[in-house]
Order: sequence, then structure tokens, then C-alpha cells
Amino acid sequence: MKKKAALNQFVNLAHYNKHDDLIVDDIEDLDAEAIREKFMDMGIIKDKTNKRKEDNMFKDVTAELSFYLFSKEGAFRIFCYNVQAAKWFDNTIMLLIGLNSVKLGLDTYLLNE
Repeated sequence: MKKKAALNQFVNLAHYNKHDDLIVDDIEDLDAEAIREKFMDMGIIKDKTNKRKEDNMFKDVTAELSFYLFSKEGAFRIFCYNVQAAKWFDNTIMLLIGLNSVKLGLDTYLLNE
């Protein structure tokens, strides 16, 4: 059931042209591996081998050295990439933003008294 819903989502998102007509020929031309790649690109299924993560790690990075000190393949830059790519990092940042907003609201309220 979950796979069928994912396939329907894929068809709905990826295969409409400018006139909102479903392009059936495109999905029929794709093999199973191409559909799997599209699902991974859309985040519907996960890549268990981490190959996609490793391929995308330095995708848009053109600088070989950061701050003229840290190499592209160095352990520190890889650690920083892994931290920022982790889901918990996003949640932690959102929590800190929320706490900061509450603090600013309380400070403003307490200063007005």
C-alpha cells in the first residue's frame, strides 16, 4: 500500500506538463532503477548504502581549501558536513530559534513593566 501511494505521488508530482495532462509515456519508458532513483531524489525512499550521500558531499564545492587551512577531503570538513546533514541538527536549530523567540518576548514584556 505504501509503495502504491509513493508511486501515485511520483506520478502526480513528476509527470504533468504545462497543460496538466498526464504524460504516461514517460513513466512507461523508465526502468525500475530509474524510478528508484527518482524516488530517492524526491525523498520518498532512503538510500541504505549512503552512496548518494557520498556523491553529493562535495557536489557544489569548488574550493579545495576552506580558510586556506581545511582540505576538501579532510576529517574536520567531513565531520562538519555530517553534522549539518543530520536531521537532529535541523531540529536543534529550530528549537534554539523557538527558545530565542520566547526569550525575546519575555524580555520585551518584562521591560515594559
